Amino acid sequence: MDLILDANFILAPMRYSFNLEHELMRLGFINFVVPKECLFELFNRTESEKLFARKILLSLDPKIVEFKNKKVINEHHYHDLDNTLDWSSNCKSGYCDEVILKVAKEHGFAVGTLDQELIDNLTKNGVPVVTLRSNRLIVL
Repeated sequence: MDLILDANFILAPMRYSFNLEHELMRLGFINFVVPKECLFELFNRTESEKLFARKILLSLDPKIVEFKNKKVINEHHYHDLDNTLDWSSNCKSGYCDEVILKVAKEHGFAVGTLDQELIDNLTKNGVPVVTLRSNRLIVL
C-alpha cells in the first residue's frame, strides 16, 4: 500500500528517537507520496528541520504529487523535483490536511501523520493511519 507522508510525520524522527525507514519497512510500506502542499510546509521550517527532512526524503524517495480537481495531475520523484517552483498558492493553514484526506480517499492510500485532528478525520473516513506510539509506528 502507498503511504502519504505528512510534514510532521517526516520530521518525527528528529523529535522522537526512532528509525523512520526501518519502521515503515517493518509495517510493509515501500511506496511513499508527499503532496506538494506538505512539501511546501517543510520548505517553511527552520534550516535544521529542512536539512533533516531532505535527508529523510532522499532516503525514502517519495513521489511528489500535485492534487487538483480530485485528480493526481503529475508526479515526480523527490530527487528530480525542481525546488524553484513557486508552490505558495493554496498552502493556507489546514489546506494540506484537506488535500491529504482527499488524496487518501480517492486513491486508497494510507496516511502517516502525528496530527490528532487529522487522524480523527482520516479514521472517521475509513482511511488507514500510521502514527507513532512509544517510539514505534503503528497502523490504526
